[in-house]
Amino acid sequence: MVPIWVLTPDGFFSAIAFDPKRGKADLKQIPAAPEDTLIIRSRVQADIEHLTATLAEDGYDVPWWRDLGADYMFRAFVTREQWSAYLTRAVEDMEYGNFKDEVTKRQGKKRHDVYMRVWSALLSLQPSGSTWGRRATRISARTQNTRLPLPEPTNSDEEFLRWLETEDDDARLGSLISMTDAEFAAYEAGLN
Repeated sequence: MVPIWVLTPDGFFSAIAFDPKRGKADLKQIPAAPEDTLIIRSRVQADIEHLTATLAEDGYDVPWWRDLGADYMFRAFVTREQWSAYLTRAVEDMEYGNFKDEVTKRQGKKRHDVYMRVWSALLSLQPSGSTWGRRATRISARTQNTRLPLPEPTNSDEEFLRWLETEDDDARLGSLISMTDAEFAAYEAGLN
């Protein structure tokens, strides 16, 4: 059994193979043989609703349910064919050039900020020999509690002061990630 996490501009899903030995599901509820059934799980109702609505457009009737005792509250049984159809459609419908911008457009800044934290956490996996890998290691070390330690402001750079005064840690993190190497080095020098 290989669980899969999928982040799309329309939702976050965890897909796992159905295991009749685990959980409380009635075998009459599953849409196919147990070996051809997946459980798609989500933490947000709108995400699972988007999934089932998209599948309905493709002719699949997929009910979802809420499990208040589960780590992923919103769930749906799908066949492997249905899940493949959803993923195929997501790929075929892809027209955006920047994933995080598309997330903001479709789901708003709050979801963008959540995905940005996932992006930055995964950036720390990149080898430290690359520019982004070295930066990720340093950013990750400074953002363990999602609160960025910031240098004392100076009066010499009004734009930098405005940046420091913002209360939006995700915006600060995005700024750190998009800095040039020289800008990032100057930022780090101000922390020490």
